[in-house]
Amino acid sequence: MQCSSQASWQFDVQAGAAGEAPVERAIAQISTNHVIGDIFRLVRSAARNYGAVRHSYHFTPIFHSQTSEETVVDSAGFPPHWISLYEDRSFRTHDPIPDYIMGRGELLRWSTAIEETVARGTDEKVLQYFQAMRDSGLVHGIGIPVFGPRNRNAYMSYGFDDPRAIDDSDACSALRAIAQAAHTQICLLQDRRSDHVILSAREKQVLEWIARGKSNTDIADILNISPDTIATYVKRLFLKLEARERVGATIKALRMGLISL
Repeated sequence: MQCSSQASWQFDVQAGAAGEAPVERAIAQISTNHVIGDIFRLVRSAARNYGAVRHSYHFTPIFHSQTSEETVVDSAGFPPHWISLYEDRSFRTHDPIPDYIMGRGELLRWSTAIEETVARGTDEKVLQYFQAMRDSGLVHGIGIPVFGPRNRNAYMSYGFDDPRAIDDSDACSALRAIAQAAHTQICLLQDRRSDHVILSAREKQVLEWIARGKSNTDIADILNISPDTIATYVKRLFLKLEARERVGATIKALRMGLISL
């Protein structure tokens, strides 16, 4: 694990009322939550206790690259222009960090993954990707492989503004435990899905555009129908998929084979 064993600095995190550590409290909340969107919010809230100001989670079909066109990414805290860039799948596929860290099978700093990738030799598009990261202030961060049943593995990352956070081994261990708890719970929720969801052709169209990150207004323009009608379809999809937000609906639909990207 690429974190110092002796941290010179730590965040001031408060234990629970019964002496419960913040990481234990976060894991308990995550493990009893049944809404994927809420799980992501709990992860982000807990991560801030350890100095992480940005977070991403790559949900990827089995045996696919963590940056493939089929990957669904939930992220928060990144600069808006970076999110727009990363939503472009032709840009995202040049990000080697998630797959490199998954191959290593351990928590790794972004900087270490970059250095080792460059040392092994890489192409110009990847070097341009690394430069875009630096230009966007994405310098200090860690990537974490998380593992689920039946090869349902995923990649999670945390970004920091203060580089001293990465030197805190206890914080790194806590963030890794939180990431694994979140992924485990998401996998469990997928196993509880209904096997009898039937979508109309239009519902499937709307869901596929949701999975590609389009807003209701965007989808209305693409399908040439009103935003109010799209909103109705979205509500109907949430009901059928037992989801409360777009990422959760997308993950469930992909897991059930209702859509493909």
